Amino acid sequence: MGSDAVPSPRLLLHAMTPKSSPRLARAALFLLAAGLPALVTGGCSQPRAEPKVLVLGFDGMDPKFVRRYAERLPHLTRLTNEGSFRELETVMPPQSPVAWSTVITGMTPGGHGIFDFVHREPDGVTPFSSMAKAMPPDLVLNVGKYVIPLTGGETIPLRKGRPFWEVLEDGGVPTAMMKMPTDYPPAPAERGSLSGMGTPDMMGTFGTFQFFSDDPDEFVTPEVSGGQIHRVEVDGPRLALTLNGPSNGYVEGEPTIQIPMHVDLDREHRTIRVDLGSGATVLAEGDWSEWLTISFELLPGITGTGIVRLFLKEVEPRFKLYVSPINIDPAAPAQPISHPADFSAELAEAVGPFYTQGMAEETKGLSAHVLSRDDFVTQANIVYDEEIRLYEHMLGRFDRGMMFYYFSTTDQAAHMLWGDYEHMLVPIYEKADAVVGRTLESLGDDTLLLIISDHGFARFDRQVHLNSWLMQEGFLALKPGAVPSRTAGFVDVDWTRTSVYAMGLNGLYFNLVGREAQGVVTPEEIPELTARLQRRITKLKDPETNERMVELLYDAKAIYPGEHVEYAPDFLVGFFPPYRMSPETGLGAVPADIVEDNPDEWIGDHCMSHTHVPGVLFSNRKDATDAPHLQDVPVTVLRAFDLPVPSEMVGRDIFAPPS
Repeated sequence: MGSDAVPSPRLLLHAMTPKSSPRLARAALFLLAAGLPALVTGGCSQPRAEPKVLVLGFDGMDPKFVRRYAERLPHLTRLTNEGSFRELETVMPPQSPVAWSTVITGMTPGGHGIFDFVHREPDGVTPFSSMAKAMPPDLVLNVGKYVIPLTGGETIPLRKGRPFWEVLEDGGVPTAMMKMPTDYPPAPAERGSLSGMGTPDMMGTFGTFQFFSDDPDEFVTPEVSGGQIHRVEVDGPRLALTLNGPSNGYVEGEPTIQIPMHVDLDREHRTIRVDLGSGATVLAEGDWSEWLTISFELLPGITGTGIVRLFLKEVEPRFKLYVSPINIDPAAPAQPISHPADFSAELAEAVGPFYTQGMAEETKGLSAHVLSRDDFVTQANIVYDEEIRLYEHMLGRFDRGMMFYYFSTTDQAAHMLWGDYEHMLVPIYEKADAVVGRTLESLGDDTLLLIISDHGFARFDRQVHLNSWLMQEGFLALKPGAVPSRTAGFVDVDWTRTSVYAMGLNGLYFNLVGREAQGVVTPEEIPELTARLQRRITKLKDPETNERMVELLYDAKAIYPGEHVEYAPDFLVGFFPPYRMSPETGLGAVPADIVEDNPDEWIGDHCMSHTHVPGVLFSNRKDATDAPHLQDVPVTVLRAFDLPVPSEMVGRDIFAPPS
């Protein structure tokens, strides 16, 4: 999982209008029909024990890594011996939004419509998040500088298709869905649902930290991906700082809300006292704070809240203070992060406040070098421990139906630790193994346990600027006088002479007449252009190592036909590890070089050919197939409850004998 900074839909502060659920009415009719014969006949036979299904999603858990460290993972080894352990074939491209959307719907990308972290609007060839879109209010009232919504706006998921748990609930099976990726806003679940990956912070981004420092070296690159660095002048024992809050959508121009933060320095004891929001906290160097609640005025008499954690990196010789992204407060959410709406507050009351930001591990802080690798691991474990506390709370409530629970840290830690820092990644897997152990102790014989991951991992050593290669090969052209640049957005591309361009982390597109605003490629030219592109790209070699970089070029609509291919790339590029599309290419840049070393701390990845990064499938039951696929998971869950499988689902029951 993971990509470089891709703006999520703008966070709107609004009141959501409750809507009735036809699904609940259908479920009621189902139960009435199911119970009618017994009422008529007066039957009193003992009901059979209802099955239960528990699905644990450990994002990015890699089968090779599990095998390599099996002796340190006793509970997963027990499942391997007593149940089953298989590699789980992932999708192409093996990106988390694509993979988890397949789990959610049981459909391929052609059915659910998600092909990348980044989709593009063909008219302007501009990128946007593939997961959700914020819709502004239809009607507003302007009163002076204030803009008051009269009708509620909403955030809509862009994934098509029906979540498999709706099918379960229509069949009378209650479900709990905890942090299912790309399910934002969360689809209803009878026993509660909480959104996960795709949930923005209060800035409306996938996570924007703030870092305050008086170290001039921090300002060599003042603009960093996923963060804001603030210069501090330390000329006494007390600092008056300002934390940037969310944009205020209730005020004309949507100005950024400014939140005062006061810091008292104690250099002798290398501690600080911070006054922010809900109260004061004292931190020593190396300390992480508990959650602090901050509030801010939106309209006179109307306030919003968010929560933050602080990390005091250093007092002397330089002042360095990290502030986490401002998370949506689960106790008083400004956006719909759970269903029912008060479910997140119920969870916060039970286990305390927690990260609501979809990808909460601070990978950007490490990449920007405001956090060390040790700092990153500490923060990732804070996220992980919160996830485990929430899980144990939900496990204690799990007495019927189906529950899904998702853990993100196995993925986000692997992005930053894969290969060179494996000794720091093994404890992350050991903690997952301990969760499995506690789960096995609590389950009865009536419960089917499935443990899945959406993909595995590989090294990411070299980044490919595919637009630069397309330019060299004559598929893409720059405007006269323009030079290659890392500036995103195709600002210098000459569309009148461009036939193919790259965008996203695996996608290639024709500059097609009638689709792109300045399209030049006609349908008649596509076969010859395709053949030339296929022939050349699969011969693309790294000039330093002479290794082939591209294994296959997939025709996206051919391998994934369906009704929702409007945002599908024309081709999906399957890289050999350790190669991956560069972040610059993902947003439409054309740098000078074709391939170069990956300079980032993000050293592990999975956006390669899917055959190299399968996921895992563990179960406490012996399976009947040697080649399970992600799309088999929802089908297997439905069949565990003897429910019919909707025709749009393309998977199979992994426990059914081969036909």
